[in-house]
Amino acid sequence: MDTRKVVVLFGDSLFIDTIELGLQRRGDVGVVRVLGSEYNALDCLSALSPDLIIFETNEGNAHIVLPLLQRHHDIPLLCLDVTCSKVVAVSCRHFSATSCDDLDRLIHQHTASRPVS
Repeated sequence: MDTRKVVVLFGDSLFIDTIELGLQRRGDVGVVRVLGSEYNALDCLSALSPDLIIFETNEGNAHIVLPLLQRHHDIPLLCLDVTCSKVVAVSCRHFSATSCDDLDRLIHQHTASRPVS
């Protein structure tokens, strides 16, 4: 049984090509490249159940982040920005907020840990 983690690379840039090659050389990670429209990609991701999704933000794929988080909130995303050498790790946790008090509590919880500027 293959116990390798599956990493999906979304996009068609030279930078993504380089990441794919590097991950394939490691051999301990299964790499799947997803190309095509937003809807084809989301369907493909549902079938693959990857452990991580990586995409380059400068390739015009930033619009797919919200649908990815909505449909695959349990899969971490790495958003790569080559122009400024940054990686944004995006994770999504869902919370139930059935009342204004619930929403108020969530807002307080998520702002209390931020430093005051």
